[in-house]
Order: sequence, then structure tokens, then C-alpha cells
Amino acid sequence: MSEFYIFGAGGHAASIADAIISNGWKIKAFIDETGSKATFLNFPVVNSIEKVSLENSNIAIAIGDNAQRKKVVDRLKKTGSFRFPPVVHKTAYTGLCSTYGEGTVILAGANLGANSHLGDFVILNSGSSLDHDSLMGDFSSFAPSAVTGGHVKIGSYSAIGIGAVLRHSISIGEHTVIGSASLVNESIPQEVVAFGAPCKIIRSRAIGTPYL
Repeated sequence: MSEFYIFGAGGHAASIADAIISNGWKIKAFIDETGSKATFLNFPVVNSIEKVSLENSNIAIAIGDNAQRKKVVDRLKKTGSFRFPPVVHKTAYTGLCSTYGEGTVILAGANLGANSHLGDFVILNSGSSLDHDSLMGDFSSFAPSAVTGGHVKIGSYSAIGIGAVLRHSISIGEHTVIGSASLVNESIPQEVVAFGAPCKIIRSRAIGTPYL
């Protein structure tokens, strides 16, 4: 049976914990270096990675912001030998010949279409759907209920907001944010913020700028 530490102790951590438990795996503790909680979801919380023995442990990263998640992963990889297994909720669907990388989470009710690929440390959130023959780059994310047609490409570090709908055969550049409830009918370049129905580019975006 797999045992996990979860890095983070907020709402996204609760969703990941639910996915872990749905598979019959165990949670050892949450790690929250920014808060003062003693427990979360009835599990212990530790406030520093130095206070637990993490060597060769399974860790799930519960950081929703893509750039911040990358920083945490880089730090952990420099400080020890950890494992970052993908976490797929028991109710999620993964299609024929679909693949996903290390540290990726596919949450409750999500759909990964046939012959689609998720890179490393991707978030496919609750009820979201990436349809057939599509790609999400490393550290990209779908918020709940975001959906696409087939043959869609999402660039690394890009974030697709709650309930956004992406037409088939379009691409989203790297480090781009698509706002909630947007209807995306055409490709969007890298390093911009875009939203609306139809979706329009609103402004440029500096790499790593917070969006959550």
C-alpha cells in the first residue's frame, strides 16, 4: 500500500487527499510551511520538511499555482531523494493509449481522452476534460469543469480557468492564463491573459506572475 506526504494544506490539498484515499492509499501527514495548523482533515500537519524523514517517500504537491508548484518541486529535488507518483482519482477516466507524467494529479470525475498526454506535475482538476489526441505541457493546469475538443495543445505552465471551453484543434502558448467561463475559438499565444466569450487577449503576462 502506498503512503504519501502532501505538500500543502489548503483546498487543493483536500482534493488530492481525496484522490489518494480513493485508491486505498494512506496519508502520513501534510506539510505546510506557511501556516500554523496542527491537523488538517484529521491528519497531522508539520511546518517544515526538516521535521520529518522524507527520504525515498512518496510526495504529492498540492500547490495550485503552476510557477509556485515548479519552485517547490525544484527545491525538493535538490534536497533529497523523493518520489512523485502520479495520483489519479478512482472516479477519473483515462482513455486508450493516454499517458501522464510524474507528479501529475487527475482529480474526481476528470476525463483524459484517448491518445492524449499530460506532462509532469500537471493538474487535471475535478470534472475537467482533455479530449482525444491532445497534450498538456509540464506544470500546466485545468481548473474544475474546463473542457476541450480533440487535438488541443496546452503549453507548459499555462492555466485554464473554471468552466472554460476550448474548441478542437487549437493551441494555448506557454505561461498563458485563460479566464473562467471563456469560450476559446482560436489559438492563443504564449505569455498573455485572455478571457471572454469569445475569448480575447486582454494583456501580456510576465512569467511567474500569480494568478490564483
